[in-house]
Amino acid sequence: MKPKNIYQTITLIASATFLFLAIPNGWPYGFYQLVRWIVFVCGIYNTYQLGIREKYFWASAFAFLTILYNPFAPIHFDKSVWQVIDFLAGVFVLVGYYKLKKE
Repeated sequence: MKPKNIYQTITLIASATFLFLAIPNGWPYGFYQLVRWIVFVCGIYNTYQLGIREKYFWASAFAFLTILYNPFAPIHFDKSVWQVIDFLAGVFVLVGYYKLKKE
């Protein structure tokens, strides 16, 4: 099963791109807020799409990312912790993209 539509492909690639861009230091705080919004909105969309296709593992994982990057009630960690989280989340989104593409 390929990602269901072009919107799912775009949201997965956009999320991964912004997560990897957020890893280095030096960005203004507004950029990190933008990353939160992008991952949050893309996470909601992918959670819904995967849920209606009964891919519950992936839907749950994207729901977790949606909660983690929630801009309304942000979770605060040190910058070094966020760098690791951003990297792992970016890798996870890319793996999810390729796994969904193969199924």
